[in-house]
Amino acid sequence: MAEDAEQAEDRIHSLVRTAAVRDRRRNVVRRFLRKNRTSISTTHFSIDVMGMRIEEEAWIQNADIIHLHWVAETLSSASLAGLAKLGKRVVWTLHDMRPLTGGCHFPAGCQKFMDGCGSCPQLRADYYQTTARTLKAMEVAVESLQPHFVAPSSWMAEQVRTSRAGRNRGVSIIPNGVNTETFSPGVRGEARRQLGLPENGRMILLAGHSFVEKRKGLDQALQILSTLRQAEKGLARVATGEFSLLLAGGDSREVRPRGWKVRRVGRVPAERMPLLYQAADVLLFTSLEDNLPNVILEAMACGLPVVAHRVGGVEDLLGGAEPAGLLFYPQHSEEGTSGLLRIFDEPRLAEQLASRSLQRARNQFSIAHQAKNMVSLYQSLSSPCIGQASEGEEGAQILGNVPYWRYVWERWKRRLILR
Repeated sequence: MAEDAEQAEDRIHSLVRTAAVRDRRRNVVRRFLRKNRTSISTTHFSIDVMGMRIEEEAWIQNADIIHLHWVAETLSSASLAGLAKLGKRVVWTLHDMRPLTGGCHFPAGCQKFMDGCGSCPQLRADYYQTTARTLKAMEVAVESLQPHFVAPSSWMAEQVRTSRAGRNRGVSIIPNGVNTETFSPGVRGEARRQLGLPENGRMILLAGHSFVEKRKGLDQALQILSTLRQAEKGLARVATGEFSLLLAGGDSREVRPRGWKVRRVGRVPAERMPLLYQAADVLLFTSLEDNLPNVILEAMACGLPVVAHRVGGVEDLLGGAEPAGLLFYPQHSEEGTSGLLRIFDEPRLAEQLASRSLQRARNQFSIAHQAKNMVSLYQSLSSPCIGQASEGEEGAQILGNVPYWRYVWERWKRRLILR
């Protein structure tokens, strides 16, 4: 018993030391990235430094299938290489592109992940070739782990097929599901009363976790709203209060569209989100890069018409021969303005789009549909060969052993050269 207690105590001390090392690495990485980002993107960026070794955990060893989701800053290439030694079947759902890149979660138009990820446009300087080395480490780990990728959208599947890390792996398109019992059509007036909104007038909904993230396209949304207000029809409706803007999000206070009546509901609790879609007349969605956005899925299940950028997985949700929404390319903001006006001026069109989107949500994007496809995928997989950790171990040390003073020196040296 005394020996067991000592072993348990040693295990605890080991975990504490590991956590302390991981925290030091995390602080180094955050300083490095925060000071070194360019202005083209504010989306999360993570490199291959932090990772937990979980292959010795009983719940991992007893599993028949390991299904990974968003594991950035939790599992490194070394973590994945450790899992590979177990010889388990592995499924990896891609919620963003981080497993395919050298650091970015969305590439802001860059395609270097297809080859090597050097000279990253999201970093001002890459002193230690961190993005190239991160991608190489991930490529080696993926080859050892042999995961089957799940792409929620056809756009994400194409990123897998063209990426250096994923092009030799299998990929299945299985869209995320929405709870069509929780998210369903309701009575607009009742929803507005519960949210403390006026019952009269037309409301354009802008909703998101973060409006200040550049990828979410706030500037494009404001341009569309400005053009709408300046249009002859729009000016009269905005001036009389017939049109107003409904904003939902934690940082919605940062959004101040000139000349618009704005109704802010802040961060809406999950259980009240259906009310938000039921209260609005139309959703305006202007992300510049996205996988399969939940906000559109939820709006569809509530029968809310959508006017959106034709990007990423939005085409899967709303496009096709019989579109369920009005789509336009980001460079054509005037089409977004005309789309909003069409929703308000053509009631039959709005009803048609709402009906189509509701049927799609129920028939193609329900949780039951997702679960059925996932079970079929699990049953089709065969066990991979047991892999080896190899180069994945080195990949996880890219920045962990570099003292912070080296970053300070490199930044000052670069400033002196530029002078």
